Amino acid sequence: MSSQALLSLNTEQTLLIFERIIFAFSSLLNSCALFCLIRETPPHQSQIRTYLLFIQATVIISDVYFSVLFEPFPVFHVFAGYCVGLLCRSVKLTILFGIYANIVALMGATILQCSIHRHQTIVTRGRWALSQRARSVLRWLLHIIYCGPCLVFATFPFSREESETLIEKSTVDVRWIRDRGGYFMMKRTAVPLTIVALLVIILSVSFAVFALVFAHLFVVLEKRGRKSSKLKRQITISMIRLFMQIGVPILFILVPFTILMIEVCFSFDFCLYVTSIIPFHPIVHNAILILILPEYRNYFISLLEKILPGRKCCKSTGPSSAPDS
Repeated sequence: MSSQALLSLNTEQTLLIFERIIFAFSSLLNSCALFCLIRETPPHQSQIRTYLLFIQATVIISDVYFSVLFEPFPVFHVFAGYCVGLLCRSVKLTILFGIYANIVALMGATILQCSIHRHQTIVTRGRWALSQRARSVLRWLLHIIYCGPCLVFATFPFSREESETLIEKSTVDVRWIRDRGGYFMMKRTAVPLTIVALLVIILSVSFAVFALVFAHLFVVLEKRGRKSSKLKRQITISMIRLFMQIGVPILFILVPFTILMIEVCFSFDFCLYVTSIIPFHPIVHNAILILILPEYRNYFISLLEKILPGRKCCKSTGPSSAPDS
């Protein structure tokens, strides 16, 4: 048996234990972050509160789905994989992966919409200002572009008999996946590879557009800062916080998905451990959300002072809010 395509039971169990510990921490942080968004949203984020709540909802759903219902293990260097989650014995793995990819796509589309909406609250005049109709069209277009490839993959014709034949004829022995959970193996044809490539390209381009939107905002603020340096500083800090809040964590999904696309360039072990960082996405997302905004930090500091009377913690001073324009 080729060791390059073998995931031992001990390694699998270690990864599952690790993933469940991560899930316990992320569940706690998910609850804290959701509470903050509902009860403690600062004034300068009130206009994008709906977007932030939807992003948080997709983070929570993706976390529960990935760590409880799905629990996938891709088998690198062959187009195969298996999963051990609660749904894996009753639902086709290609459908399960398509659902997860669709959740991630919705998250990405909402993040981009949020950044564009924030951009439009500041850029209200000129050629970069969009009409309400243009925003509505863009919103639907983003959902179609993001979710289209995922839905195609989820509904892609998948034959159990063909999968069994491919496993038997494979030059790499992968028959062991039959004993692990729900499994599949597909031919490396143009259609599935194109779908996966489209997903990675869409996420990568979207992150680049997301960064460019904020770069343009900083240029606009630089021009306006000549009139009011205080206003410029306030809005700039607000933009940096928003970029950190919703832009940085998505890299914990984008990087593993990219590695999956070019996995033939790397060793089996490297690909395995890189994809193991996906469960960290909710933790990083929530930690940044809670730590980067003074309102959220101060709330938990006050809560800590109530739990531990007599101890005084240093709170953030000064408002984090900034006017929209």
